[in-house]
Amino acid sequence: MGSLPGEPATFSFYTSCDLSLQVQVRVDRLLGCLPAYRKAEVGGSAGGVRPSALQVEARLCSYGEPLGIPARTPWAEAGSGGAAWDTWLSFPLKYRDLGHDAQLALTVWEARDGVPRRALAGTTLRLFSKKGRLKTACHELQLWPGQPAEAGWPSATPANVPVAQRGELGRVQQVLKRYDRGEVEHVEWLDRLSLAAVGELRQREQAARQEAAELGEAALVSQPGVAPGGLSLAVELPSFPRTVIYQQATAAAGHVAGGAAAPGGPAAGATADAISTPLPGMAGGAPGGGTPGGSLMLLVDAEVGRENPAEAKAAKLARSLTRGMVDKRLKPDTEERRRIEAVLDSPPNRPLAAKDKALLWRFRYALTSEPRALTKFLKCVDWSDASEARQAAELMAQWAPIGVADALELLSPDFVNEEVRGHAVEVLQKTDDEELLLYLLQLVQALRYEAADDSRLAWFLVSRARRSLTVASFLFWYLLTELGDDSFGPRASVVQAAIIGASGGQQASPTEECIHQQVQLMARLKHISETISSMRGAATRKTEMLRSLLSPGGVHADLAAFACPCPLDPSVQLLGLVPSECSVFKSAMSPLRLTFRARLPGGSSILTPPPGGASGVASGGDGGGGGSAGASAMHQSHELGGRMTSLTLASQHHSFGSESGGGGGSRSGSRSASRRQSLQHGGGLASPGALPPLSPPRPPAQQQQHGSPADTPPRDGAPRGSAGDDALQAGERQQGSPPPPAPPTAVVTLIYKRGDDLRQDQLVVQMILLMDRLLKREHLDLRITPYQVLATSCSDGLIEFVPSQPLARVLADHRSIHRYLAMHHPDPAGPFGLSSEVLSTFVRSCAGYCVMTWLLGVGDRHLDNLMLTTDGRLFHIDFGYIMGRDPKPFPPPMKLCKEMVDAMGGQDSAHYRQFKTYCCEAYNILRKSAGLLLSLVHLMAGASIPDIQGDPEKAMLKLQEKLRPELRDEEAALWMTQVLADSATALMPQVMEKAHQWAQYWR
Repeated sequence: MGSLPGEPATFSFYTSCDLSLQVQVRVDRLLGCLPAYRKAEVGGSAGGVRPSALQVEARLCSYGEPLGIPARTPWAEAGSGGAAWDTWLSFPLKYRDLGHDAQLALTVWEARDGVPRRALAGTTLRLFSKKGRLKTACHELQLWPGQPAEAGWPSATPANVPVAQRGELGRVQQVLKRYDRGEVEHVEWLDRLSLAAVGELRQREQAARQEAAELGEAALVSQPGVAPGGLSLAVELPSFPRTVIYQQATAAAGHVAGGAAAPGGPAAGATADAISTPLPGMAGGAPGGGTPGGSLMLLVDAEVGRENPAEAKAAKLARSLTRGMVDKRLKPDTEERRRIEAVLDSPPNRPLAAKDKALLWRFRYALTSEPRALTKFLKCVDWSDASEARQAAELMAQWAPIGVADALELLSPDFVNEEVRGHAVEVLQKTDDEELLLYLLQLVQALRYEAADDSRLAWFLVSRARRSLTVASFLFWYLLTELGDDSFGPRASVVQAAIIGASGGQQASPTEECIHQQVQLMARLKHISETISSMRGAATRKTEMLRSLLSPGGVHADLAAFACPCPLDPSVQLLGLVPSECSVFKSAMSPLRLTFRARLPGGSSILTPPPGGASGVASGGDGGGGGSAGASAMHQSHELGGRMTSLTLASQHHSFGSESGGGGGSRSGSRSASRRQSLQHGGGLASPGALPPLSPPRPPAQQQQHGSPADTPPRDGAPRGSAGDDALQAGERQQGSPPPPAPPTAVVTLIYKRGDDLRQDQLVVQMILLMDRLLKREHLDLRITPYQVLATSCSDGLIEFVPSQPLARVLADHRSIHRYLAMHHPDPAGPFGLSSEVLSTFVRSCAGYCVMTWLLGVGDRHLDNLMLTTDGRLFHIDFGYIMGRDPKPFPPPMKLCKEMVDAMGGQDSAHYRQFKTYCCEAYNILRKSAGLLLSLVHLMAGASIPDIQGDPEKAMLKLQEKLRPELRDEEAALWMTQVLADSATALMPQVMEKAHQWAQYWR
């Protein structure tokens, strides 16, 4: 479009997604001689042609599929020169609903006396050009005789023949279209001459048509620019004040329709008037009505966020010019320091702008004392430049030591350089096993992004697994669930084979002994579950069947004396099942509730059994006693260093039989070799012999002091060599001294669930456990109950059983939470007639889980998956929906129901104010570790976690939105207070809770 000298060129346009008008087309006339008249004229009998009528049928199509119903013209009498309709056809679709592939299929039907209706000819017109411009004004469409319009993509009946075959008239018509659209500058004296020449060209074309009619159809094909058959259809499409460009509605939603008007153009209201102008044939005006005008057009640029190649080249040249003359003592000024701080405070998933990269690169030497600046600096490096990469590696070695959070970020898929990832592994080598277990699930996923199977990260994990039985056990199961992944499975099998083949000889290592026993146990439990699930009947009948299988004389009676390290916590030694305490849950999957005798780490000699024992169930079972002594025993057992929170001592009067037998003692060489083979087949492993050996890279010299040789026994959780056994052997060596008493026996209850993928629950529980550690590091104990979940395959796993009751059953049986807690811990002098410590535990646990589940976006919250223990601990189960996904409409920000608020004394009570204080404190503490939490979610991008794998970037953005790292602590506390208020007063959750209760009642 032309512009005045000195003014910038402008191009004003509309977008198709803003046109809320029905699609229309005007069918004008049929041009050319009909085949019947042509044959009659050649034969000299034109007067003997029976009259016929023609009708045009128009249909909108997309990739061969019709869109809506067709529109038809009235019948018109045909003659030797064609037919005329001059009719506007409307379609039920609007322009904003059209795709870029929208086509208009036009078929001319002929009806003649004594002859069935037939398709005379057809043509297909694309509504948008190849450049995305909506076609307007008049068109002369070439018809394909003898066939209806074909709506395929590309169509077999195109309205326009290729440009190369159109001849001189076709080329001139293309220029005329541009002239009519205003794209060709109007010059009055030159336009008169050109239009006269175009008229002469059209006369020659008409003469060619008449000559073709006399010679027959064969001559029509040989004429350049003449379509086969010599027929064409004249149509008109609506015109608009400006060009209409195709744009999807999703990309331009919310933007104002209009064009980029020239300076001094009309107001923005003219744009809306122009677009809303009625189309031809509709009441209200003629085509093109309205005043041209517009406002600033807002478009979504698909290239936003991508690297500008010109800027990247300029930055590279600037670095190469100044590489040899950098002042290492250069310090940023106040404004530059402020900009650097803003960059360092940005979340890890936010890409750096070119100016930020240049700023960090310029002051890289001054930032070496800033640990948190390393990850940002490494993102500025062009690793394809050998000189720059070498300089970055030297600086990385001189950088201030970084923490685990930054090391995990360096292991994400954003960093592929081996030196960078090796630096992260060196940081992780300084962590102890307890801290390593917090991130082990993500470190397994980080193996996906390594360049080779024998990477430094892989060797680090294997070496730590050879030192610690607990690390080896969890690493084995985490890798086992990934063997079905086509891209990651082969690498996972290599690392797994290196773990179980650590001994390298005939004698089985303690790690191999432990894993073999666990694999055997899981195989037996799977067989039992399949047997129980195949039965018909109620849960009580299935429970009887389960106990008969485990009782003496049953198929699996030996499990009563089967000993192995617990998969959920290898430091706990399982000594056998208790058949009378096992049961089957009332559920479609028939989960198994399995009670084991167990020996705790070190014999647990400081523990005393609770009076009357401990009982209770997780979801759907009867409540149990235990009292405060039982709660104290649980708390003490957790402080011993075990991972399980539900360990309680067995009652003194409960007889479980002998602890000996099953699973103890050493193994011969031949038996250990067969055991290793069974591990590889039964556990879904590949043979180590068929896999490349995992060769360790050269470790640093100081690394030798951190680990023991591979053939030394693990330090924790070994089946033999526990503290209790050592004390017993020492007593036997002392002559005349009486043997020490046997260590007390604990009860461990597990839930085996088959038919569900527990990996998402496993991730959520791991994140809750990590957040609990972060809070306790700041001396804030919110009484979290991080029960253990372990996925042993893609379809089954183990869940730790915590004695508790669903909140729905508590309210149904006791009417209020106060009565339930007061029944177990009465205190007439305490608040609401119950122990103040128990009420404080309830308030703390509510605050902790409200904040944590809100951050993780846990959905589908109802009173059946909120559990309550007798000592006041509230916790959540069933994490099938996370990261903001929820099957219920209008979910609240967090699950804070009226009954929970009433248990604290109402919104005006001191306990509720303390609850809000805990929530704000916990929120601000977790915000300080936003980088760590985001890195952990980023590392799970490739894992089979449904709510993360679908869109990992979206999951990270949702978590970042909840953490609000840009806020100050005071602003974050106000934000959290508002979230709590919105959750406590939400009405829709109460309605959905009632609906859920009715659904459970009728189920």
